[in-house]
Amino acid sequence: MLIAWDGSREAARALHDAIPMIGNATAVSVITVRNSSAAAEQDRAATDRVVRNLQRHQIAATAAGE
Repeated sequence: MLIAWDGSREAARALHDAIPMIGNATAVSVITVRNSSAAAEQDRAATDRVVRNLQRHQIAATAAGE
């Protein structure tokens, strides 16, 4: 399963609501896509937080590109 993350409130709510469905996946990749590389470090930190949150729910999540 692929999760496209933009850090918005709406994305956080959608991700939270989808955790029961995501929990059935054998692998989950989280990716943040932007049209500018200006905030690459900030995006990476946010993506890592999402991955850690999913892992706390026993979901086998990784950041895309790892």
